[in-house]
Amino acid sequence: MQQSLNIATADWGGTNCRSAVIKTDGESFILDSTTYVRCATNGLSLNQVFEKTVAVSSSLSKDKCDGVAVAVAGPVENHGIVLNAPNIGILKEVLPFDLRERLKGLFYMDAIVTNDLEAALAGEVAVGSLKGAKWAMLENIGTGWGGARLYNGVAVAAEPGHVWLPAEDEAKCGCGRMDCAEAQLSGGAIKRAVIDLCSELGINIPKGTHPCEFADCALLEGKDWASDLYGSIAEKIGNIWGSNLNNCPEFQKIAFMGTFLENAMRIRYFSSAVRRAMLERTMFKGRHESIEIVPVQAPRSKDGETLGPLYGNAEIFRQMLCNS
Repeated sequence: MQQSLNIATADWGGTNCRSAVIKTDGESFILDSTTYVRCATNGLSLNQVFEKTVAVSSSLSKDKCDGVAVAVAGPVENHGIVLNAPNIGILKEVLPFDLRERLKGLFYMDAIVTNDLEAALAGEVAVGSLKGAKWAMLENIGTGWGGARLYNGVAVAAEPGHVWLPAEDEAKCGCGRMDCAEAQLSGGAIKRAVIDLCSELGINIPKGTHPCEFADCALLEGKDWASDLYGSIAEKIGNIWGSNLNNCPEFQKIAFMGTFLENAMRIRYFSSAVRRAMLERTMFKGRHESIEIVPVQAPRSKDGETLGPLYGNAEIFRQMLCNS
């Protein structure tokens, strides 16, 4: 029987940090809901973020914690050093930053730092839509475009939003580079495209309605402008996914998340266009014709946010401890 570990986990994004304690032996994963904490991070120092989240969760746990695992929105080196964090202002001022050492100093126990999508992917393998999978992709198109890959059971952070996608008009990405896919296809970029197109066509977006939600409804109503826009977006996403399948033909499943993508993929016109473009691009059409494309299914909090990164953090920590 494998050792059971109590891990204090956290998921730190641009505006809030969530944490909870998870008990796992690699087979079962139990998130203690009484330890779940969510706090806005605006105006807080780095130490205060963890005092109000990880420290609180740990104090609410009945059992002593064996380690700390924190996911951040940005590339991480050696599960410790944050290289870039465009949406986390506290870290932007000190990058690159050894967050693992800071956590070890704060909590006097071993710690790891993961990319948030690497953790989300590991969470889907542990308790979600990728359970039992060995080769898979996770794509997150919300405000930005993030992702991770599962290579023979190992979760690896990726940056699919920063593949090169030339635009008719050069598009500058938030990372500072030109013509990243994220500059055209992130939820934020699509929101701006909807606003610009509606302004050009003299179409009024009702006050209080999110532009992408407005476009979703227009697509369902068969409006030509929405069909043209979403058809183009779906084709580009499908082509990028097909290119990923060419890079790794072993992929057997694609899981997706993020507000824009989760809503758009519910619309058959959009999801069919994505799959069609993907299959036209892959060189292994026979192998990938039946590939599953599914939404993430890890448990969610009461406010609807996926808890996948918290579960994934616990599993990555356990794996690293077992392999050390």
